[in-house]
Amino acid sequence: MRHQTHLPSHRRHFRQRGLVVLLTAILLFGCSGPKYKQPRIHQYLLHYDDVPTAGQKALPVVLRFERFQTATAYDTKRMVYRKQDREVQEYTYHRWRAYPGEMVGDQLRRDFQASYRFRAVLTPESVLPYTHVLEGTVDTFFEDDREERWSAVVEVTLTLLEEAKGDGVPEVLLQQHYADREVSDRNHPAAVAEAMSRAVERISRKALADVLGALSPGSAG
Repeated sequence: MRHQTHLPSHRRHFRQRGLVVLLTAILLFGCSGPKYKQPRIHQYLLHYDDVPTAGQKALPVVLRFERFQTATAYDTKRMVYRKQDREVQEYTYHRWRAYPGEMVGDQLRRDFQASYRFRAVLTPESVLPYTHVLEGTVDTFFEDDREERWSAVVEVTLTLLEEAKGDGVPEVLLQQHYADREVSDRNHPAAVAEAMSRAVERISRKALADVLGALSPGSAG
């Protein structure tokens, strides 16, 4: 016959108090111990001054910007960088505020509107009638780390169409590919964002001149 051992009441009380103290210590350590700090996510925008085109008469053109597309390889908000010819990678904590196609399209639309060379420049969401359409695709948009100094690389294809009359097909007035590269001031994603802005600014100036030339030969400049 087995005999059960009974602890005195004061010893049982001591064990229970000890268990409570141990559990309390574990909870307090879990609450007051070192916490994992989430790294900050840095977000960047394209930014530069408006493209000035003063002193020119506005054309009788209502230009609608379609939503710019982005090539599949760069269709991400994360900043893409390249260290090898056939290899691309993405930053985890350095990102664009919007997709490349959206940012480039917004910049060009702002510049075209600020030029005052068109009767109106419309957004993709506008329901107003228009005479011409500008479509665009960002073909390349990345940070190039293959040289000692990092660079911003961007390529854009634009297509200008005249809206069809009746049941006709829209006429293509211009299709142009633009490529630019800007060396950054220092090897850091923030500096590459500044370099990308300067590259997009140059593309915007060229695109505005080309579109004006296609709409009215001799009017660009």
